[in-house]
Amino acid sequence: MSKFNTYAQQLDAAFKTARGEYVETYQRFQQAQQANCRANAWTPNESAAEKQVKTARAALALHDAETAFTEVSARVWGDFKTTRRMLRADLEQEVRAANLANPDAIDSNALELLKSGVLTSDDYAAFMEKYDSNPTMLKLLAHYAAEAAKVTDSRREAATLNAISIDCQSGQSAVLRAFDDICKISDHCRGEKHVGDQIRPEYAVNMSSRWEELTSEAVENF
Repeated sequence: MSKFNTYAQQLDAAFKTARGEYVETYQRFQQAQQANCRANAWTPNESAAEKQVKTARAALALHDAETAFTEVSARVWGDFKTTRRMLRADLEQEVRAANLANPDAIDSNALELLKSGVLTSDDYAAFMEKYDSNPTMLKLLAHYAAEAAKVTDSRREAATLNAISIDCQSGQSAVLRAFDDICKISDHCRGEKHVGDQIRPEYAVNMSSRWEELTSEAVENF
């Protein structure tokens, strides 16, 4: 769990809120449809007047339920996507600020080791893990790992060092990529189609029920 975990938690909460309203309103619409079918079905010993009243009430209830669902389905996912965009913008700004170089964050002893040129790729990997939450040291690791890759005689060692350098350089974007990955799952779970943005209610309800299954670990570890 990183210091940015609150953004994943807020995204999770926003999806669940949208899903809850969407599913509840759709279920009411379904219930009204079923009630309307029952009202129009033949019932023994029912007078014409009773039938008329019953079917009229059922039709009105169905109209109201359909109107409510149309309104909700047009609003909740749009509101969710707006919240999602705002969260990402705030996250990007905070990540950028957190990744500014800070001279006070430099470990002088580690820096001397980096300068010495004696470290192996295993050493760099260990340092990368140790300074995972220190953007300044990661920037230095990226630089020295790339330099070490240039002078080693081992292709395998050079490849490993270059990979470490790239990983250290992308420390800032890694957080955003992880957030974007969860966002992609949210599109999948709300039933978004690749063509246009039409959502089939029954599919959206079914897919949205898998949100926790698909994202709980990613949200927790964000």
